[in-house]
Amino acid sequence: MKKLLLLLTAACCIASCAEIRTTYIGKAYPTTGTAPELYFDWKDVPSDYETMGSIKATPFGKTLEEAQALIEQIGLEKGADAIVFEGVVSETSAPTYTTTEKIEKNDDGSKTRTATTSQSVFTTNRLLATFIKYKTQTN
Repeated sequence: MKKLLLLLTAACCIASCAEIRTTYIGKAYPTTGTAPELYFDWKDVPSDYETMGSIKATPFGKTLEEAQALIEQIGLEKGADAIVFEGVVSETSAPTYTTTEKIEKNDDGSKTRTATTSQSVFTTNRLLATFIKYKTQTN
C-alpha cells in the first residue's frame, strides 16, 4: 500500500512539473481571430510578407505536438497570418554521475564495500518557428 501511495505521489509530482517553456521576440499585431496558416518550408510561403518575430518552444514532460499547438495559439494571439515551422533542435546535457556506496557486514565480521556509479544524460528538444504577417497591397 505504501509503495502504491508513493508511486501515485511521484506521478502527480511529475505531471505537475510538465510544462512548455516558450520564448518569443518580435512584434505583435491585433489578432485576426483566424488561425494562422502553417508552413513547414520557406519555399511554400507566399512572397510578400513581413517577418514578425521568432519563437522557440521547449517541452518538459510534454510532446512536440503539444509544443506546436502552443506555438499556433501564441501566433494567433500575436496576430500572425502564418507560422513557418523551421525544425527541431536537440540539445544534450553534459553527463551527470552519481555514485552509491553500500557496505555489508559479512558472517566472519569483515565488511564488503561496493560502489556503483551511474551516468545520466538528458536530451531536450526545442521547436523553432517564425511568425509572419502578409503585406497588404495598396492601389
